[in-house]
Amino acid sequence: MTPTRAPLTCWGRWSLGWTLFVGLGAVAGTTGFWFGADYLGLTQLLPAMQVLPLADVLFQTTFWPGLFLLVLIGLPHLTAAGLILARRPRAWLATVLSGAILMGWTGLQFWVFPGWFGGNPLSPAYFAFGLAEAVMACLWRRAVRPSAQVPA
Repeated sequence: MTPTRAPLTCWGRWSLGWTLFVGLGAVAGTTGFWFGADYLGLTQLLPAMQVLPLADVLFQTTFWPGLFLLVLIGLPHLTAAGLILARRPRAWLATVLSGAILMGWTGLQFWVFPGWFGGNPLSPAYFAFGLAEAVMACLWRRAVRPSAQVPA
């Protein structure tokens, strides 16, 4: 007989949705950086990236920005989603960390790229996604934490 997994709470399902949405979006973004940068106008971001460390090495093509997107955003989010699906006890923590990384990444965009919203109107939305992801994972943890036993 195959053991069944406990169902996810509402907050667990939301956490799974956010991690998959952001993680798969990062994979799509990496694909854009690597295979459609000219078509999508992503090469126009390279001059603004020259303020970053090692810009003369890392930011002459869109390969490295795409790799950073995949490694720093895509992999943590997809790993968190895998932990959620596997019902690992610390999946909530991986989700909180993924959300914090996304907020940090977006904050860096605000600093690097000129203009409102880091030059990208979606940057505030992704910051909000990271915040929502972290908050919902904390709510999920709170919902599944064993309640303290009060002696009678």
